[in-house]
Amino acid sequence: MKIINNLPKKIDLTNTYQKKLGIGEFEGNIDTIKENSICTFWANKCSGHFPLSNFQGLYILKTEHTVDGEGRQFSVQTAYPLGGAGEGRVSVRMIYGEADSADPTGSTGTWIEIPSEFTIKDFDIDFTSKDDENPASWTSMGKIASGKLKDLFGSVSLMAKNLRYLWKLCGTTNIASIGGGTLTGAVSKLNTDISKANEVKYYNVPQPPTNSIFVSFSHWVFNITKIGSVVTITTNFVAHMKAVPLTADSDAELLILPKEYRPYALYKIFTYVTQDGFMTLVNIGGDGRIGIHNMAKEINGWLCRWTVTYIAGE
Repeated sequence: MKIINNLPKKIDLTNTYQKKLGIGEFEGNIDTIKENSICTFWANKCSGHFPLSNFQGLYILKTEHTVDGEGRQFSVQTAYPLGGAGEGRVSVRMIYGEADSADPTGSTGTWIEIPSEFTIKDFDIDFTSKDDENPASWTSMGKIASGKLKDLFGSVSLMAKNLRYLWKLCGTTNIASIGGGTLTGAVSKLNTDISKANEVKYYNVPQPPTNSIFVSFSHWVFNITKIGSVVTITTNFVAHMKAVPLTADSDAELLILPKEYRPYALYKIFTYVTQDGFMTLVNIGGDGRIGIHNMAKEINGWLCRWTVTYIAGE
């Protein structure tokens, strides 16, 4: 190449740097940067040994290093202007040095502008994509490290593939009403529900106070067992119960169940014939109220010896 004839004899490649990168003015030489690297910069004002110094705008700078068999280092920098009047014009410089020199000195090579048809489309950033529109598994990936641009794009494509797989696992069912709409919330609620489904509770209901209808109790058993959401009530008690007027909605309130033992539905209602042959109507309401209608007959004996099972609201 004709460029080599104009190169200096020695240059210290260990202390070179990029004087200024970023948006703003760029003054001075563009020195060699990390080997085999690519950077972009925006030049608003250009001075010094700068490629295409008559143009301003965005540039991609590619730096490549090689070492020959005698330990001499060669660095080639290529500046690609992007967009505007300078696109399609490339500047190249080659820098020469000796890696084993005790006191390497010298200066950077000269930028030489080469009329070219190159554009950003010809810039070598090819990479092998690891993405998959229908991934069947998760692919492990290491830390995204500094390196070539194509390696970064490869890692990003692998991230995209893993995100697709994660989305596939999540599914499309709307869980907004479960656990706050989050995956952790839904799993937490599921674990809680499973725990509740296997939970066993037992409650021995205390004898209620007497009143104008239930004037006395001589024997009292009222037990509740709850397994998950299934409630079973077992009764066996003797009471003196005054007659309840025979109307459609009148019964005598026996007690109020704790909230966790109340029926899921509005009420649970059933008939029961006492040991002495009296017909009664039992109502267990969704509000926990247990009422007994004795069909306008006074009862003084074994009032309740029944067992009932239903689904609780909680």
